[in-house]
Amino acid sequence: MKQLGIISGQGNNAFAPAANTTRAEAVVVLINMLGQK
Repeated sequence: MKQLGIISGQGNNAFAPAANTTRAEAVVVLINMLGQK
């Protein structure tokens, strides 16, 4: 999903799969999945 530009990580090239997701982060993922930036 990173290669497709849908997600970008937590910064500093970190990946936190167990971290909580905010509503804002979820909206960004949905927008990126739809291809509307």
